This record gives sequence, structure tokens and C-alpha cells, in this order.
Amino acid sequence: MPTARNAPCPCGSGRKYKKCCLPGKEENEVLKFAAASLVETDLDGLSNRANELIRARKWDEAESVCQSLRELFPAELDADDRLAQLRQAQGNYPQALTFAQAALATARKHPEKFDPELVTDLEEQVAFLESKINP
Repeated sequence: MPTARNAPCPCGSGRKYKKCCLPGKEENEVLKFAAASLVETDLDGLSNRANELIRARKWDEAESVCQSLRELFPAELDADDRLAQLRQAQGNYPQALTFAQAALATARKHPEKFDPELVTDLEEQVAFLESKINP
């Protein structure tokens, strides 16, 4: 029988389950679901999966998904955008900037393909990263 959210945590911490071990369990369930679709070939699915792995601090797995994005969708900016996010999350601002600039260049090169709002977001990301490197 599953533990109720407001019940004491079974780990013995004395805290409520929802404030102790439940968040980690929910995260593991999300990661298990993502792992089950490891052979994802959908652009949005792979890009979202990379984002989930970055948020979960699963650096190696996120890197692998980003490389899959690059191999499967070389004309898209998602691989560079996600790699920029990954490097930024890791605190590697110079590499993050390089990838963000590449994503921005792709968006500017194909204005018919990308929403102007996305271009603005990428420009802001580049400016932010530049400010982290050259304060």
C-alpha cells in the first residue's frame, strides 16, 4: 500500500512524506519514464527530455540527448540551445556562450523558420552569458 502524502515519511525522518522522500520519488518516476523513451526520435520529445535531464542535474545523460539532437536534427537549433543550457547549469559560461551564439546564428540565418520571440530570447541569453564572462 502506498504511503499517504501527509503520513510520516517511512524513512524515519519525522517529516511528512510529501516534504521528505516523495519529491525524490516523483523525480525518479519522471526519469524512468524518460529513460523508457530513450529511442525518442521526435524533435520536441528529445529537446524536452534534454531539458528535464538538465533540471535533474543528470549531466552525462543530458549531454547524450543533446548529441542525439545534433545527429538527428542537424538543421535545427535545439542541440546548441540545450547544450548552452547544460553548460550554463554546470557554470561553464564560456562554453554556454559559444553554444548560445550558435543557436542564435541558426535562428537569424533562417528567419522564416523561427519565431521572432525565440530570436529575442536567444539574444537575451547571449547577453546574459556575456555579462557573466565580462562583468
